[in-house]
Amino acid sequence: MSVDPVLEALVEHDRRLAQRGVTMWLGAEPTFTRAASLAPCWTWQAEDDAGDKRAAALAVVRELAARLPVTAVGPIEGRRYPEEDRPRFAFGLRFG
Repeated sequence: MSVDPVLEALVEHDRRLAQRGVTMWLGAEPTFTRAASLAPCWTWQAEDDAGDKRAAALAVVRELAARLPVTAVGPIEGRRYPEEDRPRFAFGLRFG
């Protein structure tokens, strides 16, 4: 038994997920990742030149929009760090 209650709760959480056959992929930066790919845009780069990541993100957004009470879907200005020349891509969903 752990003396750290947070760690103890996380271990229990993982045990319950495994018991239900659920696997979880948790990415770091970038926050939108593809577990099956080791390409830079899916492991450490924010974006890719080919646009594959943007297309995959849009597919996820459209799938969510089809299942939820969404009134609008579209591009929004994404995060921009000081060393970057333009904002990153981002999509917004308006619920109504």
